[in-house]
Amino acid sequence: MINTLSAIVLAAGRSRRMGRSKPLLPVGGRTVLQQVLTALGAAELDKIFVVLGQGDQLLADSLDGFPVSIIWNLARESEMSDSLRVALKALPPVDHGVMICLGDQPLIAATTYRRLALEHLSRPDAIIQPQFGGRRGHPVLLPASILREITNRSTLRDLLAAQASRVLRIEVDDPGILMDLDTPADYRRTLHLWASRNHKKTVL
Repeated sequence: MINTLSAIVLAAGRSRRMGRSKPLLPVGGRTVLQQVLTALGAAELDKIFVVLGQGDQLLADSLDGFPVSIIWNLARESEMSDSLRVALKALPPVDHGVMICLGDQPLIAATTYRRLALEHLSRPDAIIQPQFGGRRGHPVLLPASILREITNRSTLRDLLAAQASRVLRIEVDDPGILMDLDTPADYRRTLHLWASRNHKKTVL
């Protein structure tokens, strides 16, 4: 158990471009969000918080049996950064680092989450971000010392830009860190890659 690191999984988006709830889409016998949480569980973090939005009770019900705490962001038109700030208020005292995860990245490997969590143990004051082929992705690990700098006007991207000298980039052999689901085309691509990785036929 890595008891100095918690995770926040952001899953309160409205899925407008997809046209249906992204976290509930099926991938490999589970939903997208269930796949994210199953892989994330390998990191053996202290706590996992999942941020859901207004009207997401069906999504909350789908997480029955997962060792997570649900946080509700009930603002209708909020952004991802708003969900992050809502979640940070629910965290334990700031002796914890936080792994910021996206709820629509089902292809990230369990070994990637574990690798990043172990890097946090050796570099607890660094901002840790994975990259694949030199391209930066998610999740991002924030040390406790920097959490207070996420103000009402800043986004995670703003924070990373302002603190570039503290960012430790870790090259991982995992293209899943670059792939989130925004459109039906993204979903089809994800299904094909999942099937290829697991030697199964794609079912659309």
